[in-house]
Amino acid sequence: MRKKWKFADFPQLENGVGMARKFLSSLEKGWPFLPNSISQRHVHLITGTSAQGLFEEWAPKLMQQVSGLTLTVQAIKNVFFGERVTVAGLLTAQDIALQVGDLSGEEFLIPRVMLKADEPLFWDDHSVQ
Repeated sequence: MRKKWKFADFPQLENGVGMARKFLSSLEKGWPFLPNSISQRHVHLITGTSAQGLFEEWAPKLMQQVSGLTLTVQAIKNVFFGERVTVAGLLTAQDIALQVGDLSGEEFLIPRVMLKADEPLFWDDHSVQ
């Protein structure tokens, strides 16, 4: 029998391990409510290098579940703070723009932790737009 995890079991959500478990739990809870198909969409999921494997593991399952969705995982190296910093929460707009390039008209999905707590700005003070 599989143990049901609770968020209280992960007191350090910000360390990445707890955040990954929280994400997977949310995904499992929401899975039955996903549509079977959508109109064609290409979404770039932006993340740090430490979460790349996690997202690359579930992306094909999600695309198989939701016809019409193309999901590309974009793992961004952190140049601004240094490549030893691998978490999504410390990525900057500059690093994303330099590594993703000009994908005008494409859709991007970024985790809320990339933005400052009280405003829609990255750590380098560039806006989401």
